[in-house]
Amino acid sequence: FFVAHRLLACLPIHLIMTDSRIFSIATVGGSSFEVTVPLTGRVEDLYNECGKHDLIKNPFFTLATEDHSILDCLSAPLPEATSLTLILESFENVACESARKILESAPVAGESACPSDFSEKAQLGLCRDLGKFPTKDFKNDPRMDECASYHDFDLGEYRVVQATLVDGLGKYRSLVGVINLGDGDCNTGMWGPLYLRPDFREVGGLKSSGDTESQIALTDSSWYEAPANYPKSGGAILLGGGENASSTLERHLALALTGAFWDLVSPGEEDWPDAEANED
Repeated sequence: FFVAHRLLACLPIHLIMTDSRIFSIATVGGSSFEVTVPLTGRVEDLYNECGKHDLIKNPFFTLATEDHSILDCLSAPLPEATSLTLILESFENVACESARKILESAPVAGESACPSDFSEKAQLGLCRDLGKFPTKDFKNDPRMDECASYHDFDLGEYRVVQATLVDGLGKYRSLVGVINLGDGDCNTGMWGPLYLRPDFREVGGLKSSGDTESQIALTDSSWYEAPANYPKSGGAILLGGGENASSTLERHLALALTGAFWDLVSPGEEDWPDAEANED
């Protein structure tokens, strides 16, 4: 017994604690800390544990391995590597202060607003509604419908949403939208900018176009590889300009917005993406 005890004392702690794993997390700024995650945990658990640490004041961050592989799939098993780098993301490119405040107080991970079956059919990652603020807080939005100014900006409201697409390379492409829902009584659509994580670079947005219609207008699509045979969509594609979509990316994004706004739209299964009728 004494010999066995001496042997155990010499073993690394992560080999003794077989029901959990210890990860060493280094920040770009030079600080470091450790987190413990159950052996059966997922990448999401790793993010959640990092988010609890006193050093992390920003809920949006990226974890990467030493070979620069990004841990972007929250449902994936824990990585083999135990030494990781944490990269804090900056919101300085987000034009609206109210939107930045919502991002600063957002939960680290969480669950998608839409059912997992919908996410699987639409090839989505985490899609959620993070918070709202009044239209008057973002008067300088260049995409704002002119009707808003006629009503002294007391029209609609902005929602800050996270929309994650799983592209044709299997990469999780996470965007943050600052989207105004518009006003049906004024016959507006939706509008607002879209930012691509992790650098929160603006890659386009939504604009109101016509009678209660919206249009997705992207300025950069180089970050996205379209999935082969992406499924056609049912009525759910109507949200966020999907009815005017001219590309797989626009349809994919419209479904991601549907997922994020699920509590507002809740489409029936007959309106879900049709896996049997793929894109021609």
